[in-house]
Amino acid sequence: MPLADITEQANTLSAYYGAASSNVPSEFEVALWVGDYYDDASEEFDYPGYARQTITNDGTSWTVDTDDGSVNAEVTFPDPTGADTTDDADRWVLFNKDTGDANAWEFTAETIGFDEAGTMEPLEVKVYNPNQPIVDAAESSSSSSSSSSSSSSS
Repeated sequence: MPLADITEQANTLSAYYGAASSNVPSEFEVALWVGDYYDDASEEFDYPGYARQTITNDGTSWTVDTDDGSVNAEVTFPDPTGADTTDDADRWVLFNKDTGDANAWEFTAETIGFDEAGTMEPLEVKVYNPNQPIVDAAESSSSSSSSSSSSSSS
């Protein structure tokens, strides 16, 4: 999952490392997106009724996945009513609602296109810690033991 705007990357780092906790947004908005977020030809999904959905940043909306270092939230968009659309959403974009800047984006599990009434499953928004590989502590200490023993035997 790439982080989006440089401003949001700086806000994330300054909030996490204590430089400016006021950079933590009180709410996020999730938009369905058509095409690559960085491409000028991409656009927010404009199917009627699919406005951005809000995720409150109150400590209960996000859950932490300690296996992969991500945070997750579930977003529910309204069910399709049967109207046809030629656009298919294939990404979600997470926006800082306070600033309007894009915070993160990712591909949806499946392309979302609507051509009939039905039920839309909730969308999982999964944000990873950028530039930080997840390393198991036991793995880390055994690999450093191996490397130090191999370097001493050379």
